[in-house]
Amino acid sequence: MKRLSIRAKITLWFSAALIVVVALTYLVVLSVSGQILQKTIRDNLVLAVENNVDEVEFYSMVDAMEMDNGLDYYIHYGDGYIQVDDDFLDKVNQIYTSLCHADGTLIYGINPISRETAELPFDDAQVQTITVDGTLYYVYDRKLEQEGLENLWLRGIVSETQRAVELTAISRTSLILLPALMVLAIIGGSLIARRTLRPIRQIADTASQIREGDDPKKRIDLGEGSDELHRLAGQFDEMFARLDQSFTAQRQFVSDASHELRTPVTVINA
Repeated sequence: MKRLSIRAKITLWFSAALIVVVALTYLVVLSVSGQILQKTIRDNLVLAVENNVDEVEFYSMVDAMEMDNGLDYYIHYGDGYIQVDDDFLDKVNQIYTSLCHADGTLIYGINPISRETAELPFDDAQVQTITVDGTLYYVYDRKLEQEGLENLWLRGIVSETQRAVELTAISRTSLILLPALMVLAIIGGSLIARRTLRPIRQIADTASQIREGDDPKKRIDLGEGSDELHRLAGQFDEMFARLDQSFTAQRQFVSDASHELRTPVTVINA
C-alpha cells in the first residue's frame, strides 16, 4: 500500500467505496421493488375487476337480431339475459376475471384455478390470498348489485409469479446499468484524480531541475488559482526566488571580495 502512488490510492479507495454503494443500492432496489410490485399487482387486480363491474348488465328482453349481430355476449339467466359488454376484459396483464354464481359456478370469463377456489367464500371488495401448488394467488371479489344480477359475483385472479417476472426484469436491468455506471464513475474518478494531482508532479519536476542546477531561474508557475495546490506552488515559487536572490548575492560578494583582495595580496606576495 505504501508503494502505491497517491492517484492509485485515491482510485482504489474510491472504487472500493463505490462497489459497496452499488451493492447496497442493488439490494435496496430489489427490496423496495418487491414491495412496490406486490402493491401494484394488488391495485391492478382491484382496478381490473372494478372496471368490469360496469360491463355486466341484465335485460329482461333482448332483440334476437341484436344477439346475433352484436359484439356483446348474452347469457340466459333467470327471467332475462345477462349482457357482457365487449369491453369486458377477462384477461389483461395476467389478471383473470370471471362471472360466477354465488355457489361458485363459472358463468363467463376465465379462472385458471376455478377448482381450487370453488370452496373459497366470496368476500365483497376484499383481497384474499390462496396458495395453489406453491404459487400464491390474489383473489378479489365484487358483488353485482344491479337488479336481475342477484347472487352473481365477479372474481378476479392474479398470480404472484407476475411479480417474480417483473422482479427478474428489474434485477437484470440493475445488473447491467449499475456496474456500467460504476465503471464509468471509476474511470471518471481516476481521470479527475490524475488531473488534480498533476500540479504536484509539476512541483516535483521543477524542484528537481532547480536542485540539479539546470535552471535556477525556473519557477513552477501554475497560473491563476485559489486551491491548496496553487497556494503551495506560489509559496514554493517565492521560496525559490528568495533562494536565488541569496545565491546571487553570495556569488556577487565572493566576486567583489576576490577583486578587492587581489591587489593587496599581490603586493604582499611581492
